[in-house]
Amino acid sequence: MKERRHMSPYPSTMTATLQQERKQDVNSKIPRICSRIRQRQRNNQWQKFSLTLMAMFWNLSIPCVAQETPLFTTSIMDYGPGTHRQSVCHLQAQLHNGTLDLRNALQGLQLRPVLFKGSLSSVFLPANAEAIPTHDNDPGIVVEILDQLADRAGFTWRTSYGLADFDRVPANATFDNVLEWSSKMYDISCTMWTQSVPRLSLGVAFPE
Repeated sequence: MKERRHMSPYPSTMTATLQQERKQDVNSKIPRICSRIRQRQRNNQWQKFSLTLMAMFWNLSIPCVAQETPLFTTSIMDYGPGTHRQSVCHLQAQLHNGTLDLRNALQGLQLRPVLFKGSLSSVFLPANAEAIPTHDNDPGIVVEILDQLADRAGFTWRTSYGLADFDRVPANATFDNVLEWSSKMYDISCTMWTQSVPRLSLGVAFPE
């Protein structure tokens, strides 16, 4: 019985050509495959490096957040300790004579704002807050706004702010009295104050 051999439908020269083309195609793909492998290795190394940096930053940031308790806790309507407000008359003079740009006026300043907690201002700061809420909680819109302003204007505030309790306002005090007290005691009063003529007459400014 004769051995049956598979016969290619293509001429031998064509078969050799096809084999050569396949070999060239495989050889051309090898560098690309190796390049992809090296790229994945570099990406993995970069991801590990990034995770290491994140872990280092996390460990460093926790103590800083925990220490951001208020510098001032003066009771509302208490003028006894004296004002915490700073004089910035020299900056105002530089603005008027053109030696200081407005966008750089607060650069490097350690601002002293007062934040309000309590049931009346819980939308802006948690009612039971004793310090700036950590990154694990919602810090409130006032904290977020101050952080944005500080980043843009170049000032700091997180280690020099005051905290007042709206639930402990003296019974004979009005909201106008509280606004006047806070504006005289601190650099800025941080809650929702409605602008009105009587309040403007107190010397309170409402920057926009």
